[in-house]
Amino acid sequence: MERTLTMVKGLGAWMLFFAVFCGAAAALTVTATPPSLNVSPGMNHPVQIFYRGVEASPAGGTFSYSAFSSQGRFEIGAETLLGTVNTSQTLVLVNNRGTATESLVVPARIVKAALELGQGRIFFRRTFQPNDPDISPGSCEVQLQIVPASAGAFSVAQMELEFNRLASSGSTRSGSGGRLTVARNSRGLSATATV
Repeated sequence: MERTLTMVKGLGAWMLFFAVFCGAAAALTVTATPPSLNVSPGMNHPVQIFYRGVEASPAGGTFSYSAFSSQGRFEIGAETLLGTVNTSQTLVLVNNRGTATESLVVPARIVKAALELGQGRIFFRRTFQPNDPDISPGSCEVQLQIVPASAGAFSVAQMELEFNRLASSGSTRSGSGGRLTVARNSRGLSATATV
């Protein structure tokens, strides 16, 4: 990538040149949405994370580049690693802005490991490294608060429907092939759902 600066004659141009190329490097800022969510013990939690990257360049101007993250990390505090997600994410920044989306599954074993350490909160963190060495990497995190199963997300693992009380064995009527035909405009049809 090439960054150019048009120079004008005089001392002001040299001061601008010094401030741009000898001053602070450009920095990538990455945020994650949602910033926090609840997880509960005993189940995997699918999560959609939306990353937004913005570069603030001290030189001003607009630039386009990519920032790459090779893995996500489940951590407690700053030093305790519970596990990693070895899938990559790439932010493609155009005019200093870019987005990416990740479909993440928080494994039940990660929640269990945190609870065994007496912790009620986990952080999922990613660091995005720009392909331009003049730009500092950007990091972000999602806070995973461990809550009891009763406060966790509701999900249905299995559901069975029974119409008009099938045979006590729980199977469909013999010869039906698993199907039930109901006459048009029939009355008294009932169904029972087992969740």
